[in-house]
Formats: sequence, C-alpha cells, structure tokens
Amino acid sequence: MHWTDGYVAVERARTCAKPLLNDLSMWMLNIFDFGGDPCCLFDNWQQLLGFEIGWATPDVANDLCSKYGVKPEDCEIVMMRANGLTECHLHEQGASTFLVLGGGEGQRPPSGGTLLADYVSGKWDYTLEPVRHAAGECFDIPADKIHAFFADPGEQLTLIGFVRPKIKNGNGFDVVPFDYVKHIAPVSVRKRA
Repeated sequence: MHWTDGYVAVERARTCAKPLLNDLSMWMLNIFDFGGDPCCLFDNWQQLLGFEIGWATPDVANDLCSKYGVKPEDCEIVMMRANGLTECHLHEQGASTFLVLGGGEGQRPPSGGTLLADYVSGKWDYTLEPVRHAAGECFDIPADKIHAFFADPGEQLTLIGFVRPKIKNGNGFDVVPFDYVKHIAPVSVRKRA
C-alpha cells in the first residue's frame, strides 16, 4: 500500500458523489415511470433526528459503488424525508453530498432546505442560516458543519445522499446534538452539554 492510497480514495469518493446520485435518481425515475415505488431501492427505514431515513439495499449500494470505484463498506447511500424541522446536529467524521428529489422520482416537489452554521471549538451558541433547495440541486455538508433540515408547513423535503465515511456505527451514529434556543428566524441553537 502506498502512502497516497488514502488520499486517492477520499478524492474518488468526493468526486463520484454527484454522478452516483444522478445515476440513482435516474433509476428511481425509471421505476416510477413504470408504476413502481422508487423507495424499493432502500431498506432499514427508521426515524432518526426528526426525519425518516432508509439505506440503499446491498445490491443497489454494491452496483453504484462498483461503477464509481468506491468500496461499499466505506460509505452510505441514503434517502431522507423531512416533514418539518429536524433535530440540529453535526457529524464529526461523516461528510455528505445530497441531491434534492422532486416530482419526477415519485416524490412530492421539494419545499424546504437546510439550516447551517460553521462549528467553532469551544463555542456553544450559534445562529443558523437558512438555505432553500430546489429539485435537482446537489449540495454538500462537510464533517463538523452544524445542520438541520426543514420542510415548510404541510410540505416535504426528500433527498438522496452519499455519506463518507459512514455515520452509522454499529448501533450508534456519528452525531453531536444541538438544542434549539429559538425556533423563529433567526433560528439559534446551543451545543448540548
């Protein structure tokens, strides 16, 4: 093993995320166009941090990762749905790239976005900046970025994501929680002690 192998793997994972997610969204579109439910590409659905999340089935993850030269054990491919304001958190290790889904993949048109802040070691209080997202938009949330997802009242925000390294660790998750101090604009949070 050469000392640059780790850097090459990280760069490959970073640069493949958007085309991988675009391929996955096309698979979802094809399934929907033929009357199927695109959610069949995901399993192990659960509620987590105020949103619904499912992980790509092993066959789907293996096919996509193989195409882009990424080891499936080094990443996660997920689908997430927010139906309101999710819990605020950050991931110390996991960096994510998301693709916003719209009506074409059998999902409701998006109406919402993310709330974001840069984490600063030793700082406890943060004001979150809202960023609205449109169908087809791709965006990144790096490790150590404070974030939450939101959908407008009565609406939904659905995303597919590529996460590396994995945030699901056995029975736990790479999650540092923050508590909401103020829910109306500007939204503010405090790191949980």
